[in-house]
Amino acid sequence: MEAVSNTTVLVLLSRVRELRLLELFDILIPSEVYDEFFFQNQRYQQSQDLLKKMKFEVLKPKIIISGLDKGECAALSLAIARRKVFLSDDNKARNVGLAHSLEVIGTAGVLLLNVQQNRITKKDALIILDKLVENGYYLSTDLYVKIRKLIES
Repeated sequence: MEAVSNTTVLVLLSRVRELRLLELFDILIPSEVYDEFFFQNQRYQQSQDLLKKMKFEVLKPKIIISGLDKGECAALSLAIARRKVFLSDDNKARNVGLAHSLEVIGTAGVLLLNVQQNRITKKDALIILDKLVENGYYLSTDLYVKIRKLIES
């Protein structure tokens, strides 16, 4: 399945060294997202080798969305133009994607898909979820509990 990724999912999974969870997808990354992830955030450059092992392609989309940051606009524009799954944790970007009838998946959704496809165990998913939260992944308490229950079910 092809998906267009915004920077947020890449950053969060990189922080906990779990970019492998994105191997479910053939990832399309706008050049703006690539630049944000690798050049503006030097601490994530160690992830470049891992990302290169995955199926991903860097593209330069025609920008048709505005009002968000450069990477989000580019990722949404690419996802809309190609009618691909949109990977993002940014609420505004997710809402724009939904308004354009895109399938929108965030980091928690990626984690759940990996469990559903038996790529990781439920136990590992819970550990990764906790690591994500410890490393800056913001979830309300209610959403955290809901995700844990979905993983455990």
